[in-house]
Amino acid sequence: MRKVLLIGPYPPPFGGLAVQLCQWQRYLASSNEYQCEVLNIGEGRTTHLEGCRPVTSEWHFVQQVTGYSRQGYLLHLLTNGHNRKSWLSCLVCAAAGLLNGRRTVLVLGSGNTANYLSRTGCADGTMARLAIKLAGHMICRNESARRVLMEMGAQDSRISIMPGFLGVGDASDQTVPSHVRQFMNDHAPVLGATASSDPEYGIPLMIDALASLRDHHPKAGLVLMGPHRGQIEQQYGPLPDHILVTGGLPHDAVMATMQHLHIFLRPTSFDGDSISVREALSMGIPVVASNVGFRPEGVVLFPSGELSGFVESILRLLSHPLRRFDGRPHQQSETGDRLLALYDQLFVSGSKNDRTHVAMGRV
Repeated sequence: MRKVLLIGPYPPPFGGLAVQLCQWQRYLASSNEYQCEVLNIGEGRTTHLEGCRPVTSEWHFVQQVTGYSRQGYLLHLLTNGHNRKSWLSCLVCAAAGLLNGRRTVLVLGSGNTANYLSRTGCADGTMARLAIKLAGHMICRNESARRVLMEMGAQDSRISIMPGFLGVGDASDQTVPSHVRQFMNDHAPVLGATASSDPEYGIPLMIDALASLRDHHPKAGLVLMGPHRGQIEQQYGPLPDHILVTGGLPHDAVMATMQHLHIFLRPTSFDGDSISVREALSMGIPVVASNVGFRPEGVVLFPSGELSGFVESILRLLSHPLRRFDGRPHQQSETGDRLLALYDQLFVSGSKNDRTHVAMGRV
């Protein structure tokens, strides 16, 4: 049985990369062909959580990664790719991959990867170039990131653009929290977004858009899934009652809540290939999103940061009597098959590298 070590943030809190890691963990478990372990490098990394192994320090992280690599595990890192800590993780994993025949997959999930690499300093740039050179394969979310990675030394055969979306399952309506259900019963139309308090998620823009929208739809409401109300009000001031901030929700609850939305919003200032946008489309929910990163076909776009264009796009969708559509064409994903094919390629090439090293007396 082939062995894989997934490395990345493990929930809680629930977020893009953490959700993708858990989905891929379940995907591998269902294949019955892989022994999968998970190393948690997220916010709860020092806590013993079911389903993953903790990391107590930087040195412990290095020990864990190199130890698994020596045992023949393929190393699969999920990280944002837009800060120094992320690229240090990339370098550690890529270097450890030299012990297993370069069976390493580095996934850069952020839409800001290209911008970060383009403006990084000499030391951080050298670190990133070394990680790129040593990696078995790199995955990014859009063409701009791929182009910059190529400029920094990535080989075309060792880099792919893949969405993190693995498809959707059935979400039980019972997982919608009672206070969220009550809010949606009391408001119409209900708009929603997954977000954090970080500025790139465009929360002030959504607050202003809803204020304008209520001139036309007085009972309109907004559900923000992910952040905590205290965080938002500390940064952006008191929120009106027609905005519900749910705090962290399990992914099943997010999906169940999304099913009741009239429109899903994604007004980010940068993006990769948002998994939540694809999830909304797969459920037939209209999406209004900023024109940044990669957006799948069917998304209604507006100029990033422009309030008037944002509100106009929402109003146009709300005025259409057939807003919901058949989401089945958006439900399929090739990412699972492509990743397994990549695993096959790395295990085969890694075995060849192992035999070469033995023949040359390096092992």
